Amino acid sequence: MIKRPNDIRLLARIALPSEWKVPGARYTVTRARLIVDHWITNNPNDQLRPEDLENEGATGRIPGSTGVLPRSIQVGGFLYSARDCYEGDGDFLPAGSVLQNGAFATPTNDPLPFSSDLTNGLTNAWYTTVDREPFEWSYTGGGAQLPVDDGSLGTLMSGPRWRLRANKFGQDVPGLEIPLIPCSAPPYQNNNIKYEIGARTLTELNLLDWKIPGASPLIDSRAWIDYAFNPFIVVDPNTGVSSNGTPMSNDFDLVVYIKGDRKPTVLYSAVLELSYENGPPDVVYLNGFE
Repeated sequence: MIKRPNDIRLLARIALPSEWKVPGARYTVTRARLIVDHWITNNPNDQLRPEDLENEGATGRIPGSTGVLPRSIQVGGFLYSARDCYEGDGDFLPAGSVLQNGAFATPTNDPLPFSSDLTNGLTNAWYTTVDREPFEWSYTGGGAQLPVDDGSLGTLMSGPRWRLRANKFGQDVPGLEIPLIPCSAPPYQNNNIKYEIGARTLTELNLLDWKIPGASPLIDSRAWIDYAFNPFIVVDPNTGVSSNGTPMSNDFDLVVYIKGDRKPTVLYSAVLELSYENGPPDVVYLNGFE
């Protein structure tokens, strides 16, 4: 018998600015951040779904390279590792290892469908290198656990994954803890594990992150108020409930999926920071959970 973790879903509803709800109103959102105060979890798949959105375009810090940055992959391009590192299974990856091989990319006239990894020529090294940090803000000059708005780390590439901060990488290295010493050789001992399960932490997400920069539906205030302006979710018009079971409202609907994987966790609060054109001059702070 295989015992699967229990999936617990929590809904938090945070009131949005009243002017957004005026018929015909439309505001351009220039900043939207969600700050969640919680315990570090044991499962990297504990999701945060603002407005019921799942967003794989928010990647955290992705592998360094000496070629084209992964956020700007072009079919036919090449990508190389920038330093010595390891795959999640312990295989050594010397600097210069190929992360993307343009020669493996599929031709545009091929009649058969291919997955995105084959289309882009991404290699096993790209998916399994531990030269990444899914819970960091990724800048051209490095990564940080919380946003750095003073420009000292360069241009923002991506905010963290839309997950509660966990002690493991997830995705293609799901059971491996994130090391305290980047690119050290796995497996990791207790004194080389970056995040302690159950420690209190802040997860701060950039809600304007999207696979195509500038294309997030949440740039438009109407998508927060009316699901008809959010093409990335499916909602039953008779019930107002999404295909994922979320009752959608004209306020901010936040769903938290907790996998319940052997370890308890605690959520203390969620704060929404908003700035929008023709809005108040300062950031608007809106509270949930408490």
